[in-house]
Amino acid sequence: MTENPIRVSQATDTDRYLATDQTVWFQEVYPAPAEQQLVGLPEEYRFAAEIDGADASTYPGVYGVFPMTLAVPGPDAGAHQVPCAGLSWVGVHPDHRRRGVLSAMMRHHLEQVHEEPGTTSRPCTPASRSSTAATATGWPPWSCRSSSAAGRR
Repeated sequence: MTENPIRVSQATDTDRYLATDQTVWFQEVYPAPAEQQLVGLPEEYRFAAEIDGADASTYPGVYGVFPMTLAVPGPDAGAHQVPCAGLSWVGVHPDHRRRGVLSAMMRHHLEQVHEEPGTTSRPCTPASRSSTAATATGWPPWSCRSSSAAGRR
């Protein structure tokens, strides 16, 4: 069996990124243009997995990062702010599940966090897509959970 390596890098195709998101999350299609739907996730924080021979209209997997700060206990019972990479918008296309795509993307994320001294990673989850903000902007609002792990951008 020939191994088809999974490569993860910055996503370069906005429409392909959004098409993957819509496929992963049950074909929810909003009428707003792709860039408007992704407005809360700047291009430099969009990442995608690539596999040779995969469908060119979608990525095998995608994830996004939200730069933020995280308050951690500091000296003298004070809080200390540290850079944090909020991990979000994670999805694997149904045709590529159980083949290592998610593992490759998470490894990529954590390697990038490791390269940025002092940065940690924190999972973020989407709020309800039916909220007022989602309706008004064409994309779902985001909120972060309180759990954290070592990691990055």
